[in-house]
Amino acid sequence: MEIRALATPGEAKRYGRKPTDIRADWEEVKVSVMFDLVFRKFLVDGELRELLLGTDRRRLVEGNFWHDNFWGDCCCMKRPGCRDEGKNVLGGILMLVRGVLA
Repeated sequence: MEIRALATPGEAKRYGRKPTDIRADWEEVKVSVMFDLVFRKFLVDGELRELLLGTDRRRLVEGNFWHDNFWGDCCCMKRPGCRDEGKNVLGGILMLVRGVLA
C-alpha cells in the first residue's frame, strides 16, 4: 500500500510506524527527508504555496495535542513533558521552505 492512498495524516503516521525494515540511519536523515517532502509539497501546489507565503515572517508552530514535542509543540498540558516547549522541527522546516520560496 502506498502511504499517499491513505485517507488521513493519522492513518499515514500509524502505517509508517509498522515497518521493521527502517533504514539504519533514519534518525540522522529524517529531518532532511521531511524538508525535501515539505518543499516539494509547496513547490507543486500553488494554492498552498501562496498560503505559506502569506504568513510573511510570522513564527510557525506545529501545535498538537498528541505529545509530539519533536516535530511540533504539544499544548495539551496532560503530561509533564508537554509543559516544556517542543522542538517544533516541522514549524522550523515550514519557515525555511517559506524563505526559500520567497
